[in-house]
Amino acid sequence: MKYPSYARYSATTPSLRAEALEALNTVTKLLDRLSPSPLNLTTVQLLEIVHRVCIDAQALVSGDEHIGLLQQCRAAHQQLKTSILGTAPNFRPFKSKEEDTNLLTGEVDGDIRRASDATRTHELMYLEDVRLHAQRCLTRQLPYCIPYAAKVDLIKHCLVAWEDHCLKCLTTVEEATRRELDALVKVHMGVHSNSSLYSDIHVIFDDLFEKHRPRTVEMIKFHLKLEDLPFTLNDGDFAAVKEQYMRQYKSARNLVCKDPAHMQKVLALLVELGISATHDDLWKLHEDPYEPELCVMAETSAYFQIACRRTIDNVARVIDHVFLHAVAKDMYPALLTGLSLVCTGVNHPSNGEPMSLADEDHLNKKRMDLERKKEWLETVLDEQL
Repeated sequence: MKYPSYARYSATTPSLRAEALEALNTVTKLLDRLSPSPLNLTTVQLLEIVHRVCIDAQALVSGDEHIGLLQQCRAAHQQLKTSILGTAPNFRPFKSKEEDTNLLTGEVDGDIRRASDATRTHELMYLEDVRLHAQRCLTRQLPYCIPYAAKVDLIKHCLVAWEDHCLKCLTTVEEATRRELDALVKVHMGVHSNSSLYSDIHVIFDDLFEKHRPRTVEMIKFHLKLEDLPFTLNDGDFAAVKEQYMRQYKSARNLVCKDPAHMQKVLALLVELGISATHDDLWKLHEDPYEPELCVMAETSAYFQIACRRTIDNVARVIDHVFLHAVAKDMYPALLTGLSLVCTGVNHPSNGEPMSLADEDHLNKKRMDLERKKEWLETVLDEQL
């Protein structure tokens, strides 16, 4: 591009100088809008780096080649499971602590049993405690009926800490993802790992996390909100687990209330009558004054198993889908936009697509032309001084 000679402006007026300043300001703004090639890397080279980073990030999330991230996520999920199981109701089928002879060992649920006593967050609750709790919830119930509100209250008491455990799991997965992505970027950036481009990529990653974490938290809270009122269609599972707890509780109480020698005689008489039975079956023949309270304990414990298992699975899947996979999916367009590697403007109908070699050549020519024009305007203004 040819520009008028300096002599033409030797006798410039203030108005012409103002026009020159305005033109210089316009050219400077246009140059600022054109993204410079960082570190003298071409757009194609940057696109190659971005592409490799995104491919390997997807492999991290899917676990196809790199299992480090998923191993850390698995550990976070296991900790979530242990923490939630530790909130199980801590019922003891004895009248009080004084009657507790530690004859009840272990849990019906194997996972809860494997959760050590150190993880149990609730104090021991005995039959008299359950009875007192039920009396506090009485309104217009029929005699010997435990109020539904008493059962709901016992269940909800177990769920109080679930949100903290779930959000802690999300934070652990997020931190692990940051570490793995940081290592990944360093590998592909090579000698440029200490450059401003490396910092720019991390800012883009931060924006991605800030975008998807609130949505993930919202979904986690939604699933936990569903547990506000007890509900299940797994009638068979609920009834079977309740039966297991009732058998366990009654067996422990029979050992307290009955002489083992007498129990053996009863079993022998049943055999003579052609009835095969064990010690665990004798609870069905025993009328217990704490039958309603034992039933509440068994129902609460059975429902806890159903609720905690679906929550553990659902929360782990929400974190995996709404956060981890979403970050990996949005990474490529976010990097293209954040590093100004997408076509923009009316002259580029493929808006949002990666720039081609022709696009890069066009921008380089436009940048050179604007830089020459800027240099010429600055010279003209200097000549006028």
